[in-house]
Amino acid sequence: MKYRRVTNGTISELRERVYRLLKACQVEMIILDEAHRLRPKTLSEIQDVFELGISVVLVGTDRLDTKPFSINDSYCSGQLPVNGYSYSNDPAGPSCEENVVNRQNASRYFSRRDALKLAAVSSATIYGIGALLKPASAQVLKADAYQAPTIPWLPQYDPDLSQRAIQLAEQQQQYQYNFSYFPPLPLVDKVPPADEFTLPWQELANATITDIRSNSTQAGQPRPIVNLDDFAALFPVIPLPQISETFQADSVFARMRVAGPNPVVIERVMALDNRFPVTNEHYQSVMGKKDSLGAAEQEGRLYLADYAIFDEAANGTYFAGQKYLYAPLALFAVPRPNQRSRLLVPVAIQCGQKPGADNPIFTPKNGTHWLLAKTIVQIADANFHELITHLGRTHMFIEPLVIATQRQLAARHPLGILLRPHFEGTLAQNSRVPVELVNPGGPVDRLLGATLDTSRAFTVGGVHSYPFNDSMLPDTLNRRGVDDRNLLPDYPYRDDALLLWYAIHQWVKGYLNIYYRSDADVEGDSELQNWLSELLSVDGGRMVGIGQDGRIRTRDYLIEATTLILFTTSAQHAAVGSPQGPLMTYAPAFPLAGYSPAPGYNQGATESDYLRMLPPWLQAQGQLNTLYLLGTVDYTRLGRYQSGYFSDVRVRPKLERFQVHLERIEAVISRRNQTRPVYEFLLPSQIPQTIQW
Repeated sequence: MKYRRVTNGTISELRERVYRLLKACQVEMIILDEAHRLRPKTLSEIQDVFELGISVVLVGTDRLDTKPFSINDSYCSGQLPVNGYSYSNDPAGPSCEENVVNRQNASRYFSRRDALKLAAVSSATIYGIGALLKPASAQVLKADAYQAPTIPWLPQYDPDLSQRAIQLAEQQQQYQYNFSYFPPLPLVDKVPPADEFTLPWQELANATITDIRSNSTQAGQPRPIVNLDDFAALFPVIPLPQISETFQADSVFARMRVAGPNPVVIERVMALDNRFPVTNEHYQSVMGKKDSLGAAEQEGRLYLADYAIFDEAANGTYFAGQKYLYAPLALFAVPRPNQRSRLLVPVAIQCGQKPGADNPIFTPKNGTHWLLAKTIVQIADANFHELITHLGRTHMFIEPLVIATQRQLAARHPLGILLRPHFEGTLAQNSRVPVELVNPGGPVDRLLGATLDTSRAFTVGGVHSYPFNDSMLPDTLNRRGVDDRNLLPDYPYRDDALLLWYAIHQWVKGYLNIYYRSDADVEGDSELQNWLSELLSVDGGRMVGIGQDGRIRTRDYLIEATTLILFTTSAQHAAVGSPQGPLMTYAPAFPLAGYSPAPGYNQGATESDYLRMLPPWLQAQGQLNTLYLLGTVDYTRLGRYQSGYFSDVRVRPKLERFQVHLERIEAVISRRNQTRPVYEFLLPSQIPQTIQW
């Protein structure tokens, strides 16, 4: 009866009711799907809505081609373009040939996705694939707006398998593997237009590049480094990082192992091997006579940062001479439980892997030599971070997953729907790696310690030594012996990352359980099994250690695997990518290479020896420019999907719970930061959803 009362009356009366309702609800936008089906007389109704100050988006089908269109422009008697042609039964209207001419004369054509994105940053009326936006209201569209997928279906239950097959065949033509760009790792052969950088991202990047250029110009001409103030002079526009005031403190050096850009290296050790003959005298000179090396070993309070992977690495060169990469060992200890502070303490450093008279052990008692030794550890850590932890185990680790998802999971596949927002921009960014980052004369070649070929080999090795199934966060923490909060009380990366891991896990579990009701659904998902097969294939993803004996057999495994993917694209990449700006742009804190050999003695070093080890002016400026760009550009946020992206109403309460969970984590981390040195890289509000830098 209510429905009858609402719909009773003349057309004019109904129209007035609708207009009043739109105004009362403060509607800002109406999106009309399948707009190519609109009849000419309907356009006058759209014009009336348009004049109410409401933006109108006319969306065609996936096959609708591009063409300039607006209500007030020339069109074939009101018809919309279909597949690039205009159709009309009204001979009085402009000819379809006129529209084709107009289409050809348009200054630029947009896909539906690009048209909507452009609307978010432009005040111009948008022409393209049936999209018309009122200029004054264009800003109501999100900057990352893109077409939401259709209702999710597993392939075994989809009534239209033929359409899935057609769509996948098209995707497989667009997304091809190439193994020659960064051999033998796979990259996409050519980035499809839909995966190029979005306009908002490009604007952010361009603004950052403008700041970098201005900063470099105002810094002036290169000059010799005579003291640390010369490094500060490199920051006339870009803010000087706070770490410039504290980086020489032993407490800050230790904290970089648990809250720095590479917080994944330290391991608990029960005893030191013969490569690193630290004595009790060394130990007690730092930790005091009431503690001992033997007690620390028995109580599980010793932690080692071992950079053996760089042993005998081929040192690189730069325009003025030799660069150096080192393979140090660094020992840390946690004070006994009865001590007031239980923060990690640096105990001893050996600058190479082979002990001997020319490779002594340094402790904080060794003055400037200790500073040199800490710098050597920072150089090794920075190279491990950039080549392995960051480039290898986030960017290159995710690349084959992006390609296989596009090739093997149809647009309506539930897993594909969940994954794709987390893959936005990744292919575009990774495509630049071999031509703008790891290329002859590029930043890795110029700034990092080893030769270009050696650096590239470290990245490849970092990927191949990172089996998928062994990379779940709780497992990696356990294997390194750093999961026990009683033994290692202060480990901000671990503590905050675990909160995010379990929140993501809960979100993924709730989402996937909607569609996979049992393990049989997983086994019977042909697209999922093809996805895995391609990831394992030597002609495909070439991934290591993924799946369950060549298949995905259980729902629990699929949940774990998906959690790892989402965690890597968001929290893990934030943890290792975001610190580049505030921590690594100041070269003395994290030099990307050494410029003098490791000291072979433990007395007599001077400040001049220390400064000679640090990057010269141009090298330090190159490090600043590169890492400021890599560490400051992002615009997506974890858990913030496009409004309406998940069309299945069953998803919405689960997504809302995830978003509430992230808000609670934000509050927990904020409280933690009141009682510990501040660590903000894993605040949910600071975590991008995708890998883009």
